[in-house]
Amino acid sequence: MQASCDVPDLIAKAKEYGMPAVALTDTGNMYAAYKFVREAIKNDVKPILGCELYLTADHKIRKFTKENPDRRSTLVFLAKHRRGYHNLAKLSSQAFIDGLYAGCPRVDKELILQYKEGLIATTGGLTAEIPNLILNVGERQAEEAFVWWHETFGEDFYVELMRHGLDEEVHVNNVLLGFAQKYGVNYFASNNVYYMGKDDALSHDVLLCVKDGVLKETPIGRGRGFRFGFPNDEFYFKSQTEMKELFKDLPESIATTQEIVDKIEVYDLKRDVLLPAFDIPEEFIDAQDAKDGGKRGENSYLRHLTYEGAKKRYPEITDEIRERLD
Repeated sequence: MQASCDVPDLIAKAKEYGMPAVALTDTGNMYAAYKFVREAIKNDVKPILGCELYLTADHKIRKFTKENPDRRSTLVFLAKHRRGYHNLAKLSSQAFIDGLYAGCPRVDKELILQYKEGLIATTGGLTAEIPNLILNVGERQAEEAFVWWHETFGEDFYVELMRHGLDEEVHVNNVLLGFAQKYGVNYFASNNVYYMGKDDALSHDVLLCVKDGVLKETPIGRGRGFRFGFPNDEFYFKSQTEMKELFKDLPESIATTQEIVDKIEVYDLKRDVLLPAFDIPEEFIDAQDAKDGGKRGENSYLRHLTYEGAKKRYPEITDEIRERLD
């Protein structure tokens, strides 16, 4: 309930704009992955599957104090191919299995090192580790984190630039561009999509109120008497023209999006359900099954086993028991 757009609308908008690809990076989970990939392939749009994971120092620690709270940030990952998708799915799953705290699935850097193969990492938005350090700690610490991610992911690490009309973004972008130039890291233009069109900002705000159980007239802000909300109506699906205008001073940031698209392989998540094949006694084998792939023999043998087992459990097979068995 953080975003009001759904998968078909996302794909339809990308196709309407003539975009060759579109990315989905849900926060903390990958629940929409199957539907997203299926819908994109069906509409000849390249699906870029990712996830914005919650990052903490040690994802297995679940006891905290006021003096030592659970400090967490986010980080965006994109899967380059099927192997990368499996690793990203592993990270997301482990975040829930071992790292769930206060409803938040978390990972740490040790886990990321274990499953980094086939993944592209970006500096993310304002809640990500590096931007968060720039805004709230210091540029030296942010640079140290930047170097770690660059050394870990090499050419698959990118600086993500966002322009939603926020002062914090201006400052973060300037610092990130400095890091990018210093360490030779490519940067790309990005845009958070929480609703499809600019006109949907109001309904999205209502959704956030429903999610948190607060009245819409409650002022947006932090602390008692305030509620969570977005600062403006710029978090919608923007066209290429709009993005090029936003980043006209940094044309390379637009070109790099294509570089990332070219790194992504198309893979289908659809696969056959794998069930074990059991040998059955010869008297139950039905020759017709071999011709049309039926399961008459297996079903007949299962029925036989069921009734044999029922004889051991019930002194009398009544009509009610027979109905349940059948």
